[in-house]
Amino acid sequence: MFFNIILFLTFWFVGVMLFSFGIMQIILSLTCTIPLTKATIVRCKHMVDSSGIYKSVSITIVIWTVVSLLVIWPTISFGNSYMIFGLFIGMGITFLTSLSKWGTTQANCADYYRRYERYYAHNDLIALGVLTEERE
Repeated sequence: MFFNIILFLTFWFVGVMLFSFGIMQIILSLTCTIPLTKATIVRCKHMVDSSGIYKSVSITIVIWTVVSLLVIWPTISFGNSYMIFGLFIGMGITFLTSLSKWGTTQANCADYYRRYERYYAHNDLIALGVLTEERE
């Protein structure tokens, strides 16, 4: 019984980490990065390397989908009920606590421009108010 509780807690932690670092990246790519890229490209006067942004997003989605499947599938296939429930309860709790962080929130927009700054012209980022004149 003690071992099953340890397994439950371990897989609860695995579920929290998997959702926080993996599945949340997929969700943010779909709800923030792609829509913000489309909206920002329209407002830019210079060439934007949108293919670079979309390639990075695609790689993120594929990698985290594979990692998620490599954790979830063996747990469901070979794990006992404590492991399975621990994993999905951890993911479920993290899902509920992360709902307010989805989409184009101010923090997500700031992270987006910091991460994908190299794909935009410096003048466009200044015009959008992302960068100031002094920053090079």
